[in-house]
Amino acid sequence: MKEVHLPITTETKKEDIDIKLREVYRSNYDKHSIVLNWDLCNLHFIQLKKFVHLKSVLDKYRNKTNYYVDHSVIYVRNKFHKVICSAGTKLCKPERPYYIIVQH
Repeated sequence: MKEVHLPITTETKKEDIDIKLREVYRSNYDKHSIVLNWDLCNLHFIQLKKFVHLKSVLDKYRNKTNYYVDHSVIYVRNKFHKVICSAGTKLCKPERPYYIIVQH
């Protein structure tokens, strides 16, 4: 299983995520052989609008994500961020399993 680290900071733009996902999906991986590790631990504030901005990029790669990704893991810094992240993730309507983990 190939693990792909996707750090998200306050400076991360949707173009940055677009480039990273394009690189990942250009490689020849087997079906359901990738784990996307979204690292949101460096964010002091998590806003739902960050998810809304990322949704267009995620929709662009939805077919490839369904084929290549086994599941996603989202790392956050506290339980409050986990609640916000859970709501934001639902806005993106994921089709593959995801887990939200609080990093201490």
